[in-house]
Amino acid sequence: MILKEIKINHTAVSNSMNTHRILILMLVTASVCVLSAGVGAAEDVDVTLDPTLNKISGETENKEVLNLENGYTIKITDIDKDYPYKIRLILEKDSVELDNKIIETENEYSWNNNGDYITLNVEIFVGTSMDVVFFNNVYQISDENTIIDNETFTIIYSSGSSGSLNLNAADYSNIEGFPALNENVLQSSSFPPASGYSQEFLKENYSLTLMELDVDGNKAWISLSNNSGEVYNEVVSVGESFNYNSLLSFKLDKVFVGTSRNYIEITNIYQYSEINSSVIVQNESALLLGGLNGKFILTGGGLEWQLEENYKLHAIDIDIAGHSREALLLITKDGTHVDYTIINVSDSFTYYKNETLILTADLETIFSGEGVSVVRLNHVYQYSEDTGETLLSDAMHLYSVGDTREVEWQLNQNYSLSAMDIDSKDTPRKVWLRLNKDGNTLEDKFVYSGDSAIFYDSGTKILDLNVGAIFDGKEADLVFISDVYQYSETKKKDILIENEPHIFIFGSATGNDWQLYENYTLSFMDIDIKEDPNQVWLRMKKNGVPVDDNVVAQSGEYRYYNNSVLLFEGYIKSAFGGRYLDMLTLTNASQYSEVASTPLITDATYSFYPGNVEIVMDSNEKLSLDENYTIVPVDVQVSWYPDSRYYNTDESLWLRLYKDDIMVDEVILLEGQDYSHYSGSIKIISTKLDVIFMGMTTEIIKFEDFYQYSEVDGSLLKYYDRLFLRLGRYSPPGAPAITSFEPTTLISDYLGATRKFTIFMDQSVNVNWYINGTEIQFNESVSNAEYTNTSASAGTWIISAIANNANGIATQNWTWTVMAENESSSEFISIGSASAPTNSTITVPISVANVTDISGIYLELLYNSSVAILSSASTNESFSGSGINLNVDNVDGITSIVLTNSNLISTSAETPVIDITFIIIGGFGSSTSLDLQNVEFSDAEFNPYTPAVVVDGQITVGIKGDFNGNGMVDIGDVAMVAFMVAGNVPEDLNADFNGNGRVDIGDAAKIAAYLEGIVSEL
Repeated sequence: MILKEIKINHTAVSNSMNTHRILILMLVTASVCVLSAGVGAAEDVDVTLDPTLNKISGETENKEVLNLENGYTIKITDIDKDYPYKIRLILEKDSVELDNKIIETENEYSWNNNGDYITLNVEIFVGTSMDVVFFNNVYQISDENTIIDNETFTIIYSSGSSGSLNLNAADYSNIEGFPALNENVLQSSSFPPASGYSQEFLKENYSLTLMELDVDGNKAWISLSNNSGEVYNEVVSVGESFNYNSLLSFKLDKVFVGTSRNYIEITNIYQYSEINSSVIVQNESALLLGGLNGKFILTGGGLEWQLEENYKLHAIDIDIAGHSREALLLITKDGTHVDYTIINVSDSFTYYKNETLILTADLETIFSGEGVSVVRLNHVYQYSEDTGETLLSDAMHLYSVGDTREVEWQLNQNYSLSAMDIDSKDTPRKVWLRLNKDGNTLEDKFVYSGDSAIFYDSGTKILDLNVGAIFDGKEADLVFISDVYQYSETKKKDILIENEPHIFIFGSATGNDWQLYENYTLSFMDIDIKEDPNQVWLRMKKNGVPVDDNVVAQSGEYRYYNNSVLLFEGYIKSAFGGRYLDMLTLTNASQYSEVASTPLITDATYSFYPGNVEIVMDSNEKLSLDENYTIVPVDVQVSWYPDSRYYNTDESLWLRLYKDDIMVDEVILLEGQDYSHYSGSIKIISTKLDVIFMGMTTEIIKFEDFYQYSEVDGSLLKYYDRLFLRLGRYSPPGAPAITSFEPTTLISDYLGATRKFTIFMDQSVNVNWYINGTEIQFNESVSNAEYTNTSASAGTWIISAIANNANGIATQNWTWTVMAENESSSEFISIGSASAPTNSTITVPISVANVTDISGIYLELLYNSSVAILSSASTNESFSGSGINLNVDNVDGITSIVLTNSNLISTSAETPVIDITFIIIGGFGSSTSLDLQNVEFSDAEFNPYTPAVVVDGQITVGIKGDFNGNGMVDIGDVAMVAFMVAGNVPEDLNADFNGNGRVDIGDAAKIAAYLEGIVSEL
């Protein structure tokens, strides 16, 4: 890398002047420790310690620096975007590190040594697409001389991106090199983007540009420019004013962080002339779109609802940042902008034309689910602009974008209740429930946790219920409903369901089991770290069958009863949901016999550990102490939740202490918590967990005042005033891959031949071998495997090698054609088979074998043209001198092909001669045979004859794992497999991805992992 320095040339300024400078600082991504399990042994990274300063070993530092005076430089090496925001700041002089600090936003940093004094205030702006660090009130004093006086530096943090930002540009709509979306933005299904145009409203060549919004929707970074470029920029909070000298002022009224675009609304705009100070813009308002100059005029876009008299009501977008939930609504008539509003949930809006009320509506709800976003209006009234008559009366309309995750519960009398999705970003959480009858929607309700709901069908009460806990886990989401009553639609006094509970489960979780007595199993299924305190999903099973599901908070009690008899109880001491590892510790756990109620387990402590604890732990830096003690950070829990200041922000560390490689202590420490450990009555460790820093390139834990005392006599052995340990970044190993195989996939032999099949893997696997679905061989813990058949029987055989381990599955299939003795040397022609999704293009070969000096081939290819149409045919490069003519009839599905070869074709092995390309047009699951008819070869003398063996092929439409037939593997297919596992839909053995002959939880986990990109193939 080229060392690039950005030099700030300082000029003398008066003490009263606050100069503002902008520096584009591109940070190089620091190296991180990435460990792949099963590939090689992990190496411990020793930490380099100094009693006064602690530099983290093994780091690649950024080479772009902010140069101050007298050889001083400041580096921002990383940023932590979990609130409160933090930066890692390093101060150097002449390339020697003097200070290394983690500083929170809105805090002061100062350094003083030998007459040199540096001080500044840090403000960190975490935006929706870029991050900015403001160094305000920067002073540098040397030998009592002020050499930097109250300056401001703006550093745009791009985390290693190679782009740049021209702050003097007139149009910010194309900012290259920066990420399109900050991961800290609350995510929702995106609304279609708005359409419109920008219009300048300031005078004297001035223009406003919305540079960026913060992820919480509380602040906007706004730039003012004129013909000479930018003249001023400022970060303004909602409700505050933007002021530039005595020329321009306005109030930031609203910040709107949309799903597709960002906006602000400014009001009380006043501009005064530079020429004569007269008012040239007075008390105006404007909507600004991120990246554009001037006022933005909406003309359409979003989701639209056609009203009467050519009016349309558009839901342009939603904003769920912060506590506010707002919708941007637009009214158009005949495609022209009429009015817009930004409205909060539960508020009303009205539109008047010439003082006549035309439209009024209430914004009832904004729902932001995992897969779907919804805006619902109710009490909508529209009145004719001509006559005043009522055109719409108390109407309701639902705007929806994205895909629901519908889970259905079948009720009586052909009713069903569906949980469509959950909104865990709202407070309290809520669920979208839908009552259906004969598959038709009757009523939608958005119900908060803790509230009740009543559903009606044509005025008749059908169902009432209470919504309990809504659980947002890492792998699965749950909705508990209770006190469910269903009433007959024909006999109102008949109760069909009385006081029943039900659980809706979105997704699936594998669980971590504790085997109890009497065939009971307690499973730690999942954890929800977005609630405070953490919540855990526990499942009790009997003989492998779930008998109880419950969500319990940390520091709560879990109890399981059977017929009012207590069988198990335990206290949730620790519930930890880390970056990679989840852990649960139960104390005071007791099990009682269901036969005699006698104790089977008494006051036990049990921890549920994941299987890869050591792998993740070994990727972190450790601290080796005296007397064979070692401090080992295991993992950290960070909410990583946008708008985290409003949610659970208790960052915590899972820490272990080892003595002679044996664990002697294990704790979960909160940031800011003290830690000590005793050996008998002697304190041997004392420290404070000061900071957990989750940067974009590094993760660090910082201890303060770390003391180690001898376990022998209590004397002080080590002291560090501050201590940093770097956490590794762990990449779970990918699914096994077949790096090569032998022989090729299409092979032919004669009766009784010996044939060997071999696969080579990129990691150790178990391999199951099958012939036409029947298992014939098993290889354990191998990186290459082979199967040899010594007694080939006549026919077509599918040889399958399925390699699997804990990381996933890989499969290799061969099509093996075995001919009878009289066919073994006979001339042979075949067409291949293939599977592909709708609207794709595939190529299949036509091959020959055991031919000598043939000059040409004639054939007719028949296929179902409603499934596939022939696009083209070409000669294969296996034989030079070939030419081809064809007559394609895609109406009747027949193509005649004539191939000639002036060099004559000879081959004993099966070799392609023609490549046929098809376009797939059939629906999912359809197929067509590929029939070769009226086949003739011509010899060297151009005499025609018929080959002895003709083998047809087939095309199947669809891709593996696509059960809903939309041409891709998506969340709907994951849900379908989960329904098969739960018994809600019939089992389809095409979902048996692990090859054990049934569709089970492993298959559901496999397709979910495939969708997430964790495994590369099904």
